Amino acid sequence: MTTRPDTTPAADPDSRIDADVAVVGGGAAGLSAATFVARYGLETTVLDGGKAAITQCAHVENYLGFPAGIAPDRLLELGRTQVETEGGQVVDERVTAVRPADSDGSEPDAFAV
Repeated sequence: MTTRPDTTPAADPDSRIDADVAVVGGGAAGLSAATFVARYGLETTVLDGGKAAITQCAHVENYLGFPAGIAPDRLLELGRTQVETEGGQVVDERVTAVRPADSDGSEPDAFAV
């Protein structure tokens, strides 16, 4: 079982994530996006800074695939597992800044949203 931290310290400002796609946020939307990106063969990393807003709900009602509802922690646990099953990884680090760079440190042909 994969669990989430309540809060995660900020990553070292000089740390690097080498991936085709870095998804900032390990909530339902971030995990869903990462699952699809990883499924299409892109090296995918989710950076999860801790407690997602959805966990403030006692029960998530009428969520896609769960018409009877699901506990938010269970939904996120399943999402993390699915990302990993598709070949992505989830890293428990809080992002404070983004600077895209190629492996040699040069300006990449990429963009940040």
